[in-house]
Amino acid sequence: MPLSKAKRYSRFNVGHMMKARRENQQEAAIAHISVVEGKKTVNALNAKRRRLENKITSLNENINSLENDKQTLVQHPTAILNRKLKPTTNKDGLLMNAERTNTKRRSETFKAVTRIHGGLTSNVMTTLSGLVDTVTTKFSEKDLVKAISKKPKLCEKVFPKIYNHKVKEFEESDQNMLRSISTYFCRGVMVPYDKMMAHVRSLEIGKVCCVKEDFCYGLDDCQKVEGCYRHLTEYLPLLANFYLTLAEVSGENLLWFDDDINNFHVVLANCEENSIVIVRYVKFILHEITEIEKKVFNIHGTNVRFTFSEFPNDLKMMAFLAGELSVGAKYFSTFANVNIDNCDETNGTFGSEPGCTWQPWSYNKRVQVSKKVKKFKEKVEKQKCSSKTKRGKITTFIADEKSRQEFEPLLGHFLDRAHIDPLHVKNNACQQIFKLILYHSIGKSNITSNVAHFNDLSNSTSFSRLVNCLLKTAKLVRLAKKVKRWFNDTKATGQDFKYRFTGQDSRLFLHNFMFIIDSLKEVFEKYQLGLNAVSMEGRESKHVAIARVTLGESCHCGFHKSSEEKCYYCSHKYRKGIEDSVRAGKLLVDKKLVGK
Repeated sequence: MPLSKAKRYSRFNVGHMMKARRENQQEAAIAHISVVEGKKTVNALNAKRRRLENKITSLNENINSLENDKQTLVQHPTAILNRKLKPTTNKDGLLMNAERTNTKRRSETFKAVTRIHGGLTSNVMTTLSGLVDTVTTKFSEKDLVKAISKKPKLCEKVFPKIYNHKVKEFEESDQNMLRSISTYFCRGVMVPYDKMMAHVRSLEIGKVCCVKEDFCYGLDDCQKVEGCYRHLTEYLPLLANFYLTLAEVSGENLLWFDDDINNFHVVLANCEENSIVIVRYVKFILHEITEIEKKVFNIHGTNVRFTFSEFPNDLKMMAFLAGELSVGAKYFSTFANVNIDNCDETNGTFGSEPGCTWQPWSYNKRVQVSKKVKKFKEKVEKQKCSSKTKRGKITTFIADEKSRQEFEPLLGHFLDRAHIDPLHVKNNACQQIFKLILYHSIGKSNITSNVAHFNDLSNSTSFSRLVNCLLKTAKLVRLAKKVKRWFNDTKATGQDFKYRFTGQDSRLFLHNFMFIIDSLKEVFEKYQLGLNAVSMEGRESKHVAIARVTLGESCHCGFHKSSEEKCYYCSHKYRKGIEDSVRAGKLLVDKKLVGK
């Protein structure tokens, strides 16, 4: 039953106490603000007082200086003796007397020099010139350096202005141009410039041809590019002769192929790497290298054969030289018929035998598919549809042919000598596993149909946490922006996500792989499934070590340690089963666990 009125009023009034406490807090806050404002006012007044005191001191010094100017110099014998007993500086050139005494002596010197050289108060240049002339004439260079080096005004302000002006004039002079060329070519002036340049022009360096004249025929002016190139049939024998002569004279070995020196450009042009100008040049150089490999050159008394190999291994450049799609959705490798359906085969084999899971691309098949694609393009070109639809039909046709070939290889049979860089394998692997992570995070985010933009997503969704991890933790800004644009355009229900990982992207992705997996951790705890339960593969070896791992601050995978040795994921009970499966090359863990 409710309390009586007497008992209710006899209880402690908590509300009244809280109201009084709030009023006291407000009064204290207002008083504190007043105190702070008062301190600011006092500090401002103190600063103003100090400025005025400094100004008064400066004015007093000026007054004393003017009063000293009015005094008449009286050279009594006693005064001269006193001056000798107290010279202006010591033997090291440092001032010894009080500032007032030094000021007086400067004034006396200035007036004496002005009278001697006929100077005027309105024109001090006469006095200054006479004083400088006396100093430079009567003292040795050693004494001048010793005395002037003690004067910061001359060393830091006067001389740099003179020096910088003279340096600028000398840099623009012909004398400096000749000196620079002589030093560059001869490591010292040995002959006159005209004779030296005449000799340089007489050296045989081969013929340098014009890219615009030879490879820009039939193109619009906007497509023409400036550039130059050399004929390999002339240039390579010259280089071979040079290095064979160098090896004979110096005794040096020519095993510098693993260094970043002695790289020679055979073509330079201001255009894209897949432009029509480069296509024409590649076809031209293909004919040259084919002829060169057939010949035997007698150079410096030695029979020399040339072999061309180790072609550029950039993934985009290799696809261009091979005549392939720059980005293949299904067959993503330039070197073998690996596709998205069998790329995760743990028991797969690679080789040229028919029974192998993956085989290298056959050159004959490349040519056959390119001819089929050419005929199919002619057929599609006659159809009435958009260019995007036509392009989609062409790429689908190439995938149905179990290939990524669109054109005939520009390098011909030399394409089989392309160097396979592990970077391609790493980039492709990172690209595929990121797509799995991306689709997994989207599937567990329960994105409704009314979400029209990425910014409309809740920050608690796994998809949003994944993108934020890419931006803030992994520093994969370009990838994160690509994911956002793709989601805004397709709502994750249309076109498949496509992104070509670069070497830098792969390195950052692997360095921060466990942080990316950890962004899905809450989803795993809620649903008891997710990539962090079944995708705990060991990370690849890094070319660049990260500090938090090498210093022992983090686990070897890069994640925060939960114990003394390992992180939460590496010390998990599933980890041992995964490691055993990787070593055996087959699945050894419980299949029921995988099905979760």
